[in-house]
Amino acid sequence: MMSSVLIDTSCFVHEIPLNIYRTVCGQLDQNDRWQKLAREIGFENSVIDELKQSPTPSSKLLSLWGDQNHTVAELFMAFHRMKENRLMEQLRDLVDQSYHRLIVAKSSSFSSLKAQVQALTKPYNHHKKSNSTPRSDSYKPDVNPFDIICAGIPQISLDELTRATNNWSGNQELGAGAFGTVYRGKWKCTEVAIKRIDCNGYDKSATTKKRLKQVVIEMRFLNEHRHDNILPLYGYSFNGSSACLVYQMMACGSLELRLRHKKLPLTYKQRLNIAIGTARGLQFLHTFHKRATVHGDIKSANILLDSNLQPKIGDFGLACRTSGHTKSKRVYGTHAYLADDFISSLIISTKNDVWAFGVILFELATSLRAYDERRGSYSKLSRYIWAFNESPQRLNELVEGHSKKTSKNANPILMQLVHIGFSCTRKRAADRPEMSDILNSLLEIS
Repeated sequence: MMSSVLIDTSCFVHEIPLNIYRTVCGQLDQNDRWQKLAREIGFENSVIDELKQSPTPSSKLLSLWGDQNHTVAELFMAFHRMKENRLMEQLRDLVDQSYHRLIVAKSSSFSSLKAQVQALTKPYNHHKKSNSTPRSDSYKPDVNPFDIICAGIPQISLDELTRATNNWSGNQELGAGAFGTVYRGKWKCTEVAIKRIDCNGYDKSATTKKRLKQVVIEMRFLNEHRHDNILPLYGYSFNGSSACLVYQMMACGSLELRLRHKKLPLTYKQRLNIAIGTARGLQFLHTFHKRATVHGDIKSANILLDSNLQPKIGDFGLACRTSGHTKSKRVYGTHAYLADDFISSLIISTKNDVWAFGVILFELATSLRAYDERRGSYSKLSRYIWAFNESPQRLNELVEGHSKKTSKNANPILMQLVHIGFSCTRKRAADRPEMSDILNSLLEIS
């Protein structure tokens, strides 16, 4: 927390209280913002290159500058020129009140929401606990988890988004669900999709906390995972009556809806391309970090298609990291895409995503719904397709019945999608392939 004691403006940089100093260094280390500060306060490139070798460059930078008897007020003004409002906030109580007018005011609703978000996130501590006081040139600073989540994501005012959606016009709605409503909008001359989550004025109910937590999780994972087949997050807004996330507009909607388009069915080449793109995105998620990222809700409704029918994975509200032995407290996800072993064991694994991807391959091959009560005991598509496994002829006829609508050459390709889908939906998680192997199998088809 920030100190409540006013310190004289002649206070030197090296006299900044340790808790504030650590927070400032932590924020400067994000996205190497310390380099911008170094240039702002007059350090040459040769010195900056030397600082890059330090494990804590921001701390080293402030130490060097502080040794030249620079004041906190000078540092505050450097942040002002850099338009670093959050860093100015950290020094607010260390400078004279006359400087406070330079800090961009935040609405009370944003402050309230920010406080709730911080309460939902765990402290992000880079250094291991120790009885000894860390040296100024070797410690890893504590970092505000909210600042890590939001780092590099533009904050957008609610007024801008209200104008972008023509005052949240019903004509701009793209869809609605338990999470809130998605609107089409035009922001910065760019077509965007805006997810508006109703948090009931950010009250303290369990529902509001759950919604906010999913927003935080989605922001975190979309910000960390940038890939051609993962939906880009353009910005966020927490300064109004609702939480909003702004994404790239996906002109062709979800794969689920596109598969229902009878007048303009997807060709077998388009279906294969969608399968490959989705596999690329999942393979990236599963291998980008040492601990794999599990999406947790892979389904055709969360595979979004741009104007060129290129797929991007969206909705990361249930994503998490796992080493393969993490256990969930409850079953989560969409029932038709859940592996039976996850339902019974609650073990979170990349193989859960693999199973769900297998169901998507069945959808691509047959255009059938992932869940349909009219199929009786085979309402889940995975069970329905597996029922044909012992009868290749009937399976071929099932796929051919749908492939005739697209092309005479479609059936062999779509049958290969089915067979890869079988390998993805094997009962034992250990028997299912990794996404890298699945991707290679799909590339061999093409």
